[in-house]
Amino acid sequence: MQSANWSERLAGERANETAATVSAELQEARDHIQRLNSQLKSAESRLDAVLSERNNVAQSIFQANAPLLEEISSLKQALHQEQRTSEEADLKMRTSRKELDAVQEQVELLREKVSALISWY
Repeated sequence: MQSANWSERLAGERANETAATVSAELQEARDHIQRLNSQLKSAESRLDAVLSERNNVAQSIFQANAPLLEEISSLKQALHQEQRTSEEADLKMRTSRKELDAVQEQVELLREKVSALISWY
């Protein structure tokens, strides 16, 4: 009987030791999870700060660039207008050159006729 009590007592002590070990390990795991949660919250907070700062920088860059982008757009429009004006002027010049060439041919023909008439008289 004593042997059975002894075995039960020994089994109870082992169960208590195992329960204490499991409880300690569980507490360590909870503590570790708590530390990880704390680190995660800290990392999230730092990430929010970095993202907010990045957003502020992007907004500042956008505001600083807005007048430049507007000026670029204005310059592009002016360049387009200048190119169109230049193309129109080139077309007029080519047309005028053709007209001048035609007039010069007529002048040359008239010179030849005048010269022929002068030599005929």
